[in-house]
Amino acid sequence: MAPTTRSSRTLYDHFDPGPTPDFDEQHDYIDVEMTIEDNAHENKEQDVMEHDPVSNIERDRIVISIDFGTTFSTVAYAVLPKGVSPKNIHVRKVKCIGKFPGYRKLDGMLDTRQDVPTELWYNFEDQPLPSSDLLSPDLPSNDEASSSSDDDGPHGDSSGPDDDDPRVNRAARHINPRNTSVTQYWGFNVQQHLNTMNIPRDEVSPLTRFKLKLDNTEATEKLRADLDTILSTLRQRNIINDDSDIYTDYLTHLLKHAKEQLELSKELCENMVVQFVLCVPAKWPVKACRTMQSAVEQAVQRAGFNSKTQEASRNLFMISEPEAAAECILAEARSDLYRDETVVIVDAGGGTIDAVTYKCANDDPLRLSEEVVAPDSELFGASFINKAFEDKLEKKLEREQYLVQNGKTLKSIIQKCATEFEDNEKRRIDIYSPMATIRPIYIDNLRENPRKHFYQNRLQLKKYDNAVAF
Repeated sequence: MAPTTRSSRTLYDHFDPGPTPDFDEQHDYIDVEMTIEDNAHENKEQDVMEHDPVSNIERDRIVISIDFGTTFSTVAYAVLPKGVSPKNIHVRKVKCIGKFPGYRKLDGMLDTRQDVPTELWYNFEDQPLPSSDLLSPDLPSNDEASSSSDDDGPHGDSSGPDDDDPRVNRAARHINPRNTSVTQYWGFNVQQHLNTMNIPRDEVSPLTRFKLKLDNTEATEKLRADLDTILSTLRQRNIINDDSDIYTDYLTHLLKHAKEQLELSKELCENMVVQFVLCVPAKWPVKACRTMQSAVEQAVQRAGFNSKTQEASRNLFMISEPEAAAECILAEARSDLYRDETVVIVDAGGGTIDAVTYKCANDDPLRLSEEVVAPDSELFGASFINKAFEDKLEKKLEREQYLVQNGKTLKSIIQKCATEFEDNEKRRIDIYSPMATIRPIYIDNLRENPRKHFYQNRLQLKKYDNAVAF
């Protein structure tokens, strides 16, 4: 049975998506907000607006929005002073958190960035294994645990709603305390630190693209298997108790930095009403939404927000990524979109490319309502360009074992090249130009071999190689 369309805006109080869907009767993906009854759309949205804490003009308010992306993440916010209606806040009043630790400006790049890499690294190379009485068995990952049920669907959702709730799983399955002495690096600091040392072996490598761990489809199978190698080691060492801990840890760093920046600018005050917004893919498993909601709640607490703000994080406003992008673009361009008009939105992100078709429910203020057709999402995001680039380098350098010296590994060399590619060439190349080429890639000690397009300390990719990557 094809998924139904739904109203676009929903405020979740302890996000309750209802009973676990019957995957035999549903599309492979479950739309985040499909669990709302169709005949309740209008009443639900009206009720949400009436009880929305941001609509209380008697208080100073701030909306903090989290875009947790596959390759980069962003925190945006808007301050609503006392007496000002949300309808009167222009898009220019929306700001983004910047000044992320570890960012270093490179030639041709901005002085500051408003996005930060979605990367996390638990550096325990110098730490001994826990003693045998504290060492956990290799606990199953979320995927393995959920797949133990005969009634599991293609996304690993078990038949009981409590089994899918990460808050229930953590309390029921794990008793050993986490090893909190391990140094955590996040965002730009991951690559900055790795550039000063050797990339560690695979099972203790940094976590990248781990958002796709929440997508249990065939397209992410290889990536999830690679992540499972790292997560297994982290569980063995009691660094994490559950796979979902990595989302909580990353969001804690992200929100702690956001809180510090907002307090420095005096835009976050003690008695403000706070609302948190989470952007999610157009189609996402219900279990993924539960995992992220739990992670946001815990991250808000660990980041040091006050008790009122922690309570506010439970009233999590979820919105699909393409709709959030569309509302911003339409507001910035001041485009005219009239009631009952239809708009097609394509959101090309780091992990997925989402396509959604909405009908305009109201033109002032803009409200996108029913989906004309069910949303679609494919794993063709920008991070796959990076992966293709890494695979191409790995194939070209696999026989150049002389490069493995002074603590370097082929993995560390390729990873460093990939980071420079992301920050430079990938952002400047015109893939539609027939003359487009990637600048020679610097690889220390690379020996000249014109047949392979190797030159002294330089590797030149051919145009065919560029086409493969892009």
